[in-house]
Amino acid sequence: MTTNIPIIIPSYLPDKRLLELIDNLTNLGIQTIIVIRDGGGEEYNYIYDEIAKNSNCILVCHDMNYGKGRAIKTGINSYLENGSFKNGFVLADADGQHLPEDIIKVSKVLEANPESLIIGSRSFDKDVPLRSKLGNAISRYVFSFTLGREISDTQSGLRGMPHHHLKEFLKLEGDKYEFETNVLIETRRSDIEIKEVPITTVYLENNKSSHFNPLVDSFKIYWLIVKYSMSSLISFLVDYWLFLFLHIFTQNILLSSYVARGVSLFINYKANKNIVFRYKEKSKFLFSKYLLLCSFSITISYLAVSYLVSLKVKIWLAKLIAEGILFFFNFYVQKRYIFKK
Repeated sequence: MTTNIPIIIPSYLPDKRLLELIDNLTNLGIQTIIVIRDGGGEEYNYIYDEIAKNSNCILVCHDMNYGKGRAIKTGINSYLENGSFKNGFVLADADGQHLPEDIIKVSKVLEANPESLIIGSRSFDKDVPLRSKLGNAISRYVFSFTLGREISDTQSGLRGMPHHHLKEFLKLEGDKYEFETNVLIETRRSDIEIKEVPITTVYLENNKSSHFNPLVDSFKIYWLIVKYSMSSLISFLVDYWLFLFLHIFTQNILLSSYVARGVSLFINYKANKNIVFRYKEKSKFLFSKYLLLCSFSITISYLAVSYLVSLKVKIWLAKLIAEGILFFFNFYVQKRYIFKK
């Protein structure tokens, strides 16, 4: 079962399960294990002292806790500095929730597919803690919607990281858990294939050892959605109230729709370009594509509002229904086709 793929393990406040994992991996033929100590007090020195004595291990230490994302980047740098690896490495957690056999399985798939990101995917059955099941369900649907990719386990910490894309990953933002999410986003932008490998689902003590903060870290992960929602809300309010104001005086849905949207779209374009998607490259076709989307969107809005009004739906409610549906459509198109880079 010997493999030349190194294993990188970020660790923060570990216990003896980390030592057991290293021993098991060594017995299974893993020749290089890079452990990143991401801070922690002196009470953890005995664990890292044991790791430092292991000839198969490379120990890299942070002077304080910077976060899992930073630890992974430190591991990538250590991997690249070695210079003898060509296929990539397997990223694993330190808390015993990845079986050694599954880590080997992922490394074998990475060896056979060195250009792909390999994800060890868990099954989320009835025995999975609620916060993990709910968190993954939300992530799965958000990724499917925003990236157009079906990933069954977006939060898995067991991954095969392809060698040829590591320098791209190093440039990604995020020092904590959001970095792993940004890696998934990068696969869409750089057209990196994702392969999923079924692994055993292990949750020890109801996932007590996890340092993932469901509120804080989820907010960082979905900050893009939050920014887009805020931008859309502001432009929607401008559009909505201006539409109603104009309709009072003109009684013309078509005229009111296009004038109101014309005023709000410029606000929305600037906010999405510079704040939400942070699109830096200059493109003379960018605004043209955005205008094309807006023209299509407002036409659909006009038709939907007119149809709903013909069904005796109040004008204010019809406008809310139409724009609510178009909210998701517009985000999808802007993220994937207009502000893709």
